[in-house]
Amino acid sequence: MRQSVGIATFAALIAAAISPAQILPLYRGMVATYQQRPDNPLEPSTSRPEVRSGGLPAPVGTGNDLEIIRGDNYRRDGDKVTLGGGVEFLYRGYRTLADRAEGDLNTEIFTLIGNVKVIGRDATTVEGETVEIDYQNRTFRATDSRAILPPSFFGNRAKAPVYTFGGTTSGTEKRVFGIDSRFTTCEYEQPHFDIESSSTDYRPGKRIIFRNARVQLFGHTILSLPFLSIPLDSRKPKYFPEFGYSSDEGYYVKARYGIPLKDGSVFDSRLDLMTRLGIGVGGDYAYQKEAYSGTASLYKIIGKSDAIVLNNTHQQQFSWGTLGIDNSYQKDYYLTSPDSTLVSTRIQAGIPQGRADTNLTYNRYSSDFSGSRSVNQTFSVNDNRAIGKFQTNFDLTYQDNFNQYPGSTDYSQKSVDFRARGTQDLKQANLAVEYTRTIPVGDTANFYSGGDKTPVVTLSSDAMRLFGPKVSQSLGLRTNLSVGEFGDLQSNRVQRYAFDVDVNKPDRTDKRFKADYQATFKQGIYSDDTAQYTVGGGLNLKYRLGTNTAANVRYQYMRPEGYSPVSIDRAGNYHLATTDISVRPQKYVLLAAQTGYDFNRAKTNNEAWQQFGLRAEFNPAGYFGLRALATYDTISKLWSSVRIDSTYIPGATFLSVGARYDGIRGAWANLDLFLNSLKVGRTRFSASASYNGFTKQVDGYQVNAIYDLHEADAIITVSEFRTGFRPGREISFFIRLKAFPTDTLFGIGRQGQPLTTSVNRGF
Repeated sequence: MRQSVGIATFAALIAAAISPAQILPLYRGMVATYQQRPDNPLEPSTSRPEVRSGGLPAPVGTGNDLEIIRGDNYRRDGDKVTLGGGVEFLYRGYRTLADRAEGDLNTEIFTLIGNVKVIGRDATTVEGETVEIDYQNRTFRATDSRAILPPSFFGNRAKAPVYTFGGTTSGTEKRVFGIDSRFTTCEYEQPHFDIESSSTDYRPGKRIIFRNARVQLFGHTILSLPFLSIPLDSRKPKYFPEFGYSSDEGYYVKARYGIPLKDGSVFDSRLDLMTRLGIGVGGDYAYQKEAYSGTASLYKIIGKSDAIVLNNTHQQQFSWGTLGIDNSYQKDYYLTSPDSTLVSTRIQAGIPQGRADTNLTYNRYSSDFSGSRSVNQTFSVNDNRAIGKFQTNFDLTYQDNFNQYPGSTDYSQKSVDFRARGTQDLKQANLAVEYTRTIPVGDTANFYSGGDKTPVVTLSSDAMRLFGPKVSQSLGLRTNLSVGEFGDLQSNRVQRYAFDVDVNKPDRTDKRFKADYQATFKQGIYSDDTAQYTVGGGLNLKYRLGTNTAANVRYQYMRPEGYSPVSIDRAGNYHLATTDISVRPQKYVLLAAQTGYDFNRAKTNNEAWQQFGLRAEFNPAGYFGLRALATYDTISKLWSSVRIDSTYIPGATFLSVGARYDGIRGAWANLDLFLNSLKVGRTRFSASASYNGFTKQVDGYQVNAIYDLHEADAIITVSEFRTGFRPGREISFFIRLKAFPTDTLFGIGRQGQPLTTSVNRGF
């Protein structure tokens, strides 16, 4: 029954979009046009000029003086200039051609008449019959205009250049308006596809709005819309209906439609028909004014699910500062909050005051799931200011955490966290005063306040401050002297007197042999009759053997003596050496090995040698690579892991195959495949799959096919994941215009993670 409902829905939508009388002419037009197509249909036509943006194209130079290349009847009266008889000149870095030109060198506004071309860098051009240009502000107004908008006009999200031509075009780089214009990605004089509109509003990188739009295919109008709004700042929304199937939704049709608003705001309505969940309705509202902007979205499923999602953001500028508000409410939403309710709120206010600024932030997050409830909220005040050379920072945060679980005692904890820091530059040293305190509020059980500083004064310096630049180049010295009171986890207070010195000298020369060294000494004395000193150091020796090959030896040592009641002073005890070497026995072959020796483990009669790793790479050409990594476990006395992956890139196609062998279990753990952009005729195929060697089954796969319709792409994606979050199969189909950004589902897992051959990591 569900399948029949889904198929009936698809048929109804298709019938509503294209009537039977339109099908035959469309089919004939497609056949006739594609039979006459050249080998490279996207080669720019010479009948239309190239344009980079709606404002003036980027200049070809930097000259600001008027340089006349050719032109008759040149006259100048003060700042007024007139050229006739076919002119060509350079001004403000632009090359300009026209039959006639009149301009004002003071205002830098020119009127160009007849066969106008304004050429910038890379031969980008604005062309029209009559063009008025403000060279200084880079604005223009053109009649009978023609232009090509490259993908950069749309934030590099478009898949192909966009051709636009029509009555009048005007604007700047930030916004362009068109009257009685045509919009297409087809370079032919009679485009396969185009959008005609009475007015067009281009907002580069944000949105394009058509009014009284007529969507035409092979010269036939298939859809008339009073308003068509397409976002350019997001790849997620699909402006054409999407058809598909998923285990959660069943068969579905998802569509968006823009609704015009008088104040210039934008509202995109949403309608989803899903055989398993019901009907999803909602909309996305975006507004932007001079002093404020924001978004609001609502989505509700009506039917077998009570899911609802509500989000809004608001940013506003006041005379005293800025205010930002973010809210989110999700209930029983199958994608992010199944069987639960999630509510989050964030309010932030910023108050700048010259050399000072104050920020107030409120955060609240709550979740309800199967009788359990959790509420976390914080309120913080942060203040930064400068008083002469004295810098201060204050941070006050109130935290309230509450957790309730069925069958257990409620947990609640409230606290106030106060942090203050002041610094003063004393030329030869830097003085810092810190006060940090976490205070419980009310009856709070099991409260710990580790890391309190009440207060701590630190005097720090370095070789540059103490001895000057010559000594600092040869001696990377840093030193600190501090005294103060610290709190431990049991809220006891101890006085600490501490001194530490650190020497760090990296070798930044281009010599074949390099040596880096580092040494540290820390001493702490505490009021509870304890003391601790720590000695540490390191040495790194590197000898370059050739291109991307070297032998390295690293030595690291750290040993604390005594005891410290302050957690930040506690240091680990390690004493080890590591080494690695990489060589090229042949030009295309790289071999590498690495291991280490733990001196502390040797003292306890344990295996001191660390894991031994072997790596091999074979790269005979830039389009092919093979890598392998084997790890020998010195404790288990066996090769614990072997990883292999290969990459093949013939042209635009990318193929990667990876595998991992588990030596402990004696089985191939996984085999991964990733294929992208394999072109067969007019179709590009992509696929990914992951085989689990332990369960002897495919954990998941994806197949994506993109059929080139010249100006558009027909895209179908099939995904199936048998483990993890939201397992099941999903099928999606939609049409994407190359002019507008839209992503496919390919290469993305159920939790938004990128899919690739996992063995690529760690090499």
